[in-house]
Formats: sequence, structure tokens, C-alpha cells
Amino acid sequence: MAGPGTELKRLLKRIGLAPKKGCRCERHARLMDQKGPQWCERNRKTIIEWMQVEAAKRHMLFSKSAARGLLAVAIWRSRKSIRERNREMGVRRDNSP
Repeated sequence: MAGPGTELKRLLKRIGLAPKKGCRCERHARLMDQKGPQWCERNRKTIIEWMQVEAAKRHMLFSKSAARGLLAVAIWRSRKSIRERNREMGVRRDNSP
């Protein structure tokens, strides 16, 4: 199961953005994974602010709408992963002796 932080890291990596030495990206991703998609949904503004701060440190342009979209996809993928895992667990229980 991939949490929303892991999913966001994957999406950012696909567009050429990876954690750098000294950034808080890994720590934020772990927190997002620990707290889960529901927490991330409720704290979208905070997470987007984290992304904006990191973009400023890297002297990069930042789009809040793009960040919102990436975060929404990360949360959706995480929820999908959880649903799939729960479905698999249910199947295993049905097939157990």
C-alpha cells in the first residue's frame, strides 16, 4: 500500500523533481503516509504551502493549481491502493480454511 506522501513523491519524480539534501520532502512524505489520505485531504492547504516553500528554496516557479492537482491525484491513488489492499484481504479471508 502506498500512502499519499509516497504517491506525491512518485508524481513529482515523474516530472523531474526529487528530494534534495537538506529539504524536508522526505519528512513531509512520511508524515503524510503516517496520517493517511483523510488527514491529507483536510490539510491540503498546509501540504501545498510545504510544496510552495520548497519551490521557493529551489528558485522554481510555483503553481498552486498544479500543486492542488498533483496532491489530489496522490490522495486518490493512495485511497485506491487502500481499497485494493482491503479487497485482497477480504478475498484471503474468504479462501481461508
